[in-house]
Amino acid sequence: MKKQIKRAAIEEVFAQFSSGMEAGDISPIEGLLSDNVKLSFSNIGDLEGKQEVIKGLSNPIVSKSIVKHFISNNYTATQGNIGKQSAYLTGFVADTLEEDNQEAWFGGYFTNSYEFTDEGWKIADLRFELDWLIGSNPAIKHWKEPRRTIGWSPNMKLPKIISELDSPWRVFPQSDELGSDEEQILDAYTQYAWATDHDIGLMKDIFTEKIEANLVPIGKIDNKRELMTAISTFRSGRVSSHHAIGDYEIEVYGDVAGMKIFRRTPVHITEETINRNFFSATYDCNLRKIDGKWKFEKFFYNEGNVFERVKV
Repeated sequence: MKKQIKRAAIEEVFAQFSSGMEAGDISPIEGLLSDNVKLSFSNIGDLEGKQEVIKGLSNPIVSKSIVKHFISNNYTATQGNIGKQSAYLTGFVADTLEEDNQEAWFGGYFTNSYEFTDEGWKIADLRFELDWLIGSNPAIKHWKEPRRTIGWSPNMKLPKIISELDSPWRVFPQSDELGSDEEQILDAYTQYAWATDHDIGLMKDIFTEKIEANLVPIGKIDNKRELMTAISTFRSGRVSSHHAIGDYEIEVYGDVAGMKIFRRTPVHITEETINRNFFSATYDCNLRKIDGKWKFEKFFYNEGNVFERVKV
């Protein structure tokens, strides 16, 4: 299978962008942006042009704060010299590592556009929707709160992202780079997560017809129609839903594969916990490659106590 050269380059640009934001060092970010870049962040606002975007991204999350970003659910589709990416950001900001510190955890999703130039891949459009926010910290007091209700109301906040126009699966249904089987298998979960959270129609081609599923709190399910109906019903009425990958394991045996997904959970940030990863749920999945497409045929979701992954 052909290597994903364009996707790897695009995701490296985004990694540099995220690292700069995490470190509070805006200066390297300028070289990643196109001259006419646009930014639409639900927690910051709308900006246009490189200098305006740089000014808007320069905020109090800098040297005096402890900030960490976890980027997951990364998927990029490309067609020629254009790329469309989605990614999920889970992060925290704290003032100290003492037990009584002020900290805030937050999460949200990106849909970004890229264009290939004489200087390489550049970010042409940045979109971010702050999905949830727990706790408080002075460094983010200027952020606008995430949406709390759905439906129309006076002075309502419109979301910055709509899947039908912004998600890579809708913009480029057939990416010109597929990648390895392992990459395609992880992409199948990323597509499931996006479909569950934003766009149920994107779920129809990633399950076998007789999928075996067991989802808390829904229960056991034995076919695709029932599964999609149950998830759609469970999702309705929720302002936000997020299924960010914390870690994963994949084993491929020809045209069948097993995958375990670990979902990250926030914990109190101290000197003892800052460099550790904690999880509260797992997906145990079996997939089969059918007509060149990896599809889920077993999909079990388990949740419980907070735990750390034990790597053998």
